[in-house]
Amino acid sequence: MVSRTIQTVRRSAFFSQRLTKPQDPQDLIGKDPDLFRSFDLVISVDQPRPFELALSDLRWSNGGDNDPDLPFIVTRKSGNACKFRCQYRELLVETSNISRFVSLPMELPPWTQEKRALVASTIQEQFKPEHNPDVQAYLAIGLAFLSQQESTGSWPSAEDKQKVQENVRNTGSASDTKVQKLIDSFCEQGLAGPNETKLILARLLVLDALKLLTGSGQPINNTNIEEVYRIMAKK
Repeated sequence: MVSRTIQTVRRSAFFSQRLTKPQDPQDLIGKDPDLFRSFDLVISVDQPRPFELALSDLRWSNGGDNDPDLPFIVTRKSGNACKFRCQYRELLVETSNISRFVSLPMELPPWTQEKRALVASTIQEQFKPEHNPDVQAYLAIGLAFLSQQESTGSWPSAEDKQKVQENVRNTGSASDTKVQKLIDSFCEQGLAGPNETKLILARLLVLDALKLLTGSGQPINNTNIEEVYRIMAKK
């Protein structure tokens, strides 16, 4: 399993050497499709939908009975669309020295209690308050924005800042300046505004990528930042 990870790193280095200058991935996938088949794992970040569909066809049409379909991760952070999704058909997961295959369909798996518990434990482990004091405030403010949107039917604007702030609970040790900065960012740019959105999604995505490459555990698979807020509010 370790050799696969090293192989992916080497392939990434080869990828950078192969491209003498930055290229549009959507053009590159048409010109050099074998490049996208050469990696153990491909991660698509904020790419247009046509590229994601082309990548899906490329990574999944390549497989046969003796050549399994190739996994990839699609992630997006724009406005209020902040999420990522893994696609893989069969993954060898090692748990307590027991290896088992987990097969997932193309459809998104449901939000089970087991999956919510996995998200919660991952966030708590990766973002401990003593090392990330602002994350607690970020989660509380994000939840307040979602609650306001659900009650009014629209995303809070600058005029709604005071009402949102009144509904924020438990901002931890974050400063008043940080709290106000987070509120401003949510108002102006939506869920994608605060840097913490990218930080949390990136951390969850990297952990899932490592699980896909090494079989070290069950990936969370599909995650959106709104569900993270709701899950952590119950902890």
